[in-house]
Amino acid sequence: MPRSQVRACGLIAQTCRQHDGACAVALSLGAVPQLLRLISSSAEEVQPEPGPSPEPTSSVPNPPAISPREPNPRGAQVQEAAASTIHRLSAHPPAAVVARREGVAPLLIELMGAPDPNVQLVSISALLNVTESDPKMAAAMREAEGLPAVAGMLTSECRELRVAAARVVAGCAKNETNKSILREIGVTEPLIGMLAHTAAEDEHSAALSALVELAQNEDEASVLIRLQGGLKRLRQLLYCDDPVRPSLAAAVLYHCAPNADTRVAMRVTDTLRPLIALLSSQLPSAREAAAGALMLATQGQPTNQARTGAASMCPARDLGQYLGESSGRSSAASSARSRHSLPCSSPPPRARPPPSQLSARRGASPTLSATRRPRASSSAPRAPSPRWCR
Repeated sequence: MPRSQVRACGLIAQTCRQHDGACAVALSLGAVPQLLRLISSSAEEVQPEPGPSPEPTSSVPNPPAISPREPNPRGAQVQEAAASTIHRLSAHPPAAVVARREGVAPLLIELMGAPDPNVQLVSISALLNVTESDPKMAAAMREAEGLPAVAGMLTSECRELRVAAARVVAGCAKNETNKSILREIGVTEPLIGMLAHTAAEDEHSAALSALVELAQNEDEASVLIRLQGGLKRLRQLLYCDDPVRPSLAAAVLYHCAPNADTRVAMRVTDTLRPLIALLSSQLPSAREAAAGALMLATQGQPTNQARTGAASMCPARDLGQYLGESSGRSSAASSARSRHSLPCSSPPPRARPPPSQLSARRGASPTLSATRRPRASSSAPRAPSPRWCR
């Protein structure tokens, strides 16, 4: 029976991978509750059972204790196959909603504690798909007390586990209540550790996505990022030549820059220079994030303003043109442009014609005096003339 269950799960996952409408068909046939039932029933089979206690004999005064039975490998295979199928089905948002309502969170969280790394990866990957497809899964993760288990995966020796855990943290951090819990658990330090220059690109991207969500509207998270050496790591990622990491690093700085101490630290760590260089990026999201971070970094910081003007060939008044290029922050961008834009430069003074041409022009136009406006009286107040007409 376990072998046929594993084969059935594999066929469902393969069909859903090859055909677009297969997930909806499997959902309509009740596949999700059946798969969750397989995970829960197989978990009982996998639990080790204590063996019978040996009867004491006179010849052996201290008999050795009999070790518990080994876990049932077939039960573990069924769990892994069912979780893998849930991972494939949960990419379909309606299936993810059904899985959450059926209680998938505690089952997968418990399965993450399995000793097999493959089972751990399958379970956290299924959690990732459900979290990304169903926004309410973040609250379900908190209620199932799964946030500490996910945070523990950030320090795993397996790179795939760290990447999946960071992406789950990013999804859970979109819930405002989860942000403070994740910060108290201490996820910022391992996430910053994932930004080391020796890490892979997908590890950088996953950690940056989590830090963006954690730092948004959270001053304490931005303080932790600064105190734990995150600015130096973010600075080096601003120089990457791929289209993802510089934009995400600038977005993290954008959310950290409202803190006054962070603005000073951005100048000390020379983070302003790569942000200015990012303004010439071909990606609108990168230019917008860099411009927003620079605007916030120079607010109330004359030294930062001077450093920005000296280090760049782009005056501060031009930063407003980069905002609003992406559709996400149109209203905020327009208000930021109105606050930070400077008036246009004055036109050059007009050249006054020579006196000979002026007298000739007056003589040749006898109707000019008739159409000329009457001179204002000396008692009436005079409007100031423009600077270039004086």
